[in-house]
Amino acid sequence: MKPLCGPGLLFCHEGRCLPPALLCDGTADCKDGSDEQDCVYPTRGHRPPCAPGQFSCTTGHCIPNSLVCDGKNDCGFDDLSDEADCGSPCNRSEFGCRDGPCVLYVRRCDGNTDCRDGSDETDCVCRSGWLQCPEGSCIMPDRICDGRDDCQDGVDEMICKQLPGE
Repeated sequence: MKPLCGPGLLFCHEGRCLPPALLCDGTADCKDGSDEQDCVYPTRGHRPPCAPGQFSCTTGHCIPNSLVCDGKNDCGFDDLSDEADCGSPCNRSEFGCRDGPCVLYVRRCDGNTDCRDGSDETDCVCRSGWLQCPEGSCIMPDRICDGRDDCQDGVDEMICKQLPGE
């Protein structure tokens, strides 16, 4: 049974009554923390501090700094604050390698590794007539069966033995 709190006071699940100033103030005043649940801190003009090395999301959630600007929404539903204002060191005609540098988009998925980490040749959708290697890179037609392994596992040369007339 819920005790009756006076006018303007908020019920705490363990039986306490809290003044509105303690609701969503960044400090759990109720033992179960219910006075800090479902808070949208910017609306109230206050955001609780996060521990050192953590980022404070718009919703008030704290996430590790390593998750900020990683290309994924880590703050939660409809809160993209960890991906806002990240900027990109690359211009619109460039692809950002996972390890940092930029390469021209025309070099992405062209069968040549231009990023030091090879990220420009991963997760590719190959052009018509090109071969998709098992690791994800694309090999242009004139590099298939040319006597050089362009796929990491050499499949671009192994298939030549299976092609009729080769």
